[in-house]
Amino acid sequence: MRKSISVYLIVVLSLFIFGNTFSYFKDTEKSCNNTLTAGSACIANHLVISEVQIKGDGNSYHDFVEIYNPTDSDIDLSNYKGGYVKLVKYTSEGTEYLIKSWQNEPSIVPSHGFYLWASSKDDDYPSTIDADCSTKDYLASDNAVALELSDGTIIDLVGWGSSLINETLSFPFNPQNNQSIERKALFSSDNTTMSYGEDKHLGNGHDTNNNFNDFILRDHSDPQNSSSPKEDPTWPPSGG
Repeated sequence: MRKSISVYLIVVLSLFIFGNTFSYFKDTEKSCNNTLTAGSACIANHLVISEVQIKGDGNSYHDFVEIYNPTDSDIDLSNYKGGYVKLVKYTSEGTEYLIKSWQNEPSIVPSHGFYLWASSKDDDYPSTIDADCSTKDYLASDNAVALELSDGTIIDLVGWGSSLINETLSFPFNPQNNQSIERKALFSSDNTTMSYGEDKHLGNGHDTNNNFNDFILRDHSDPQNSSSPKEDPTWPPSGG
């Protein structure tokens, strides 16, 4: 009888340990671009484009690009990965244009914080959203924008609509008046959770190098700048 009880306890204990071990790896680790990461998101370890608006209030020049820093260190756009950062756009035909260069222009993107560019093409729109910087360049349907290093290395890229330039696949929609495309916080994030729900303050670090999967369409844009409250991702990586 004692032997039967001992065998039973060993079997139960083994199943308990195996079950919890399997559950741990299944629920807390995922493969992101061949890199094993924890949690329910693939958090980038570099600057990312977090939100883009291409028209607002019926004005096609009310455009902005928001940058997010998911890492645990501040990042200077004038001195990043051995060079300086450029914001560029690609037209619907794939032609590249420089929007903004931070060469010799120290500008900090706070750890878990944001940085905001806006178009001053038509009026003083940048001041209405407290943009960190502005130029007279503008965005349009079926475009793409990228963060690049001074040597042309792409840090991050997003294309929308039928853009020829993208990461794997473009985000399939062109945002309309006051809408924006926004990078997710988690795999499961959607417009509701990112705008009003549990993912709203978890940052925009989710990055699988697929624009189709990494972005959502917001009904109302929410531009954030370097003075906006920080948003901690679910699993912040080190470095940047």
